[in-house]
Amino acid sequence: MPLAPLEEVRRYREAHGKWKKEFDSVKKRFDESVSKARKSHEKAARHEKIDALKISDEEKTLLKENADSKEAKALAKKFSKELKVEDKDCRKLLSDEERAEWDTREKAFKEAEGRKPKDLPTAYAFADFSAKPRETFLLARGDFRAKSEPVEIGFLNVLTRSEKDYWAAARTESRRDDSTQQRRALAEWMTDLDGGAGALAARVMVNRIWQHHFGEGLVRTVNDFGARCDPPTHPELLEWLAKEFVKGGWKLKPLHRLSMTSIVYLQDKKFDAAKAKVDPENRLSWRRRPQRLEAELLRDAMLAVSGKLNTNMHGPAVKGPIAAEAIQARNVQDPYPNDIKDSSSTRRRSIYMFHKRVVQSPLMQAFDGPDAQASCGRRENTTVAPQALALLNDRFVRARAINFADRVGKEAGTDPAAQARLAWRLGLGREPSPSELESGVAFINAQLQERASRKGDEKTMQQLALADFCQAIFALNEFIYVD
Repeated sequence: MPLAPLEEVRRYREAHGKWKKEFDSVKKRFDESVSKARKSHEKAARHEKIDALKISDEEKTLLKENADSKEAKALAKKFSKELKVEDKDCRKLLSDEERAEWDTREKAFKEAEGRKPKDLPTAYAFADFSAKPRETFLLARGDFRAKSEPVEIGFLNVLTRSEKDYWAAARTESRRDDSTQQRRALAEWMTDLDGGAGALAARVMVNRIWQHHFGEGLVRTVNDFGARCDPPTHPELLEWLAKEFVKGGWKLKPLHRLSMTSIVYLQDKKFDAAKAKVDPENRLSWRRRPQRLEAELLRDAMLAVSGKLNTNMHGPAVKGPIAAEAIQARNVQDPYPNDIKDSSSTRRRSIYMFHKRVVQSPLMQAFDGPDAQASCGRRENTTVAPQALALLNDRFVRARAINFADRVGKEAGTDPAAQARLAWRLGLGREPSPSELESGVAFINAQLQERASRKGDEKTMQQLALADFCQAIFALNEFIYVD
């Protein structure tokens, strides 16, 4: 579907229709010239190509006069590339008058092709087929072959507080005759604060944003705002945030800014025994709850720190490399590739990663990435041993640690103290304390001494020792948790 205002789409389609009519006419005349030339001279052009082959005269005669024989077909297959007759081969055999006509029509064809209106940007989207809705049925046990009674568009009565007919209103105000206007009616009902579901939609959205920044929503059951949901811990705050969200034009960025500049967000993580006794789960947000980076953000953070994050936007999803032993797909017709190489194209932000439902990235899986087989309103953060093992052994993590070490080595030189200080700043966003710097230098030197006993040149051993230190930074709580 074109991503442009309706009037611009209409102008484009009108211009494209006029161009297509002209182009098809010009192309037809040019194709007729080509067809006529091939009909008259294709055989002669083929004979010329046969004569140019480095084969015996008997074989040339066989190709020209007995092309349907088994021997000729085998010979023609062998020299198929050399014997292919193209349009330009026929053009050479035309008379001067015929060649002039060919060139005139070809020039007109190319000029018409160049006048094609510039395409509008597009995106995959659902589209109506006509103004009349297609028939939809209730399906017995979900079987598309077992149709029962037909159903039409409807709205939840419990969320509808007016007599407004949203679908009739959408059709009355329609500016196009090729749409049922059903999705417009649904969107207007969903965002209608007075008569539809707008108030609930706003509450659900701000609750999701709150959960993203604070680990838990004001309503803990983010997928359930019904009678059996968890009650909001701060109902007045939820209402106020929803109103601010709507007042700001339903825009998310102001809501993010409001949340992240609040006193609640800027609290420290200091434990208070008295408060913990009253509210042990911190449901009232009396301190900042430690919050781990989501699996996708952890991957992006490693790419960013290592200097290898590909920031290109838009375009199709990319398949990242996954170890062959981690691929468990049973789809033999379209299996996940097991030979993808780590490259710039695979290092885009995780939002562009292709996800196959039955094939998960081991790193993502270890850090509670959703399995893409069910809706996930709230992720459960676990702390388990495989996470530490993934940070030690995952190929992606090791590759980024080596990239991180290369970056640090280029910018800080060979001094271990300078390397440790820069790695700390890049990875954790602060200067190391004296004891942290001392332990960092000691770690790099110890790894260098350990690796020096193995085969390899000194420069490689220094790089690997620094990579070990960079990988250790990736595994620090301070890198993995938001602070």
